[in-house]
Amino acid sequence: MRTMASRAVRATIGALIVIVSYPVVLTSGGLWLLAQHRDAAGAYTAVTQQVRTNGYALVIEDVDALLRQDAPFARGGQTELSLSA
Repeated sequence: MRTMASRAVRATIGALIVIVSYPVVLTSGGLWLLAQHRDAAGAYTAVTQQVRTNGYALVIEDVDALLRQDAPFARGGQTELSLSA
């Protein structure tokens, strides 16, 4: 008959395996979702546009709305974008 200590050790090892595997499953699921945004050839593409301004700055009023429209998979909580040229 198995002792209570051996059952506790097995239960602890099982719980540790579950705790360690949970982030791996979430990460692989996220990478799988990201991979769904490829084109038919398997590449990731983006639309590029030439932008001109008379001043020294280009202002995007709502970066979050821009990402919701163009790249919803890239959003995560508070969105912030910083560019320098």
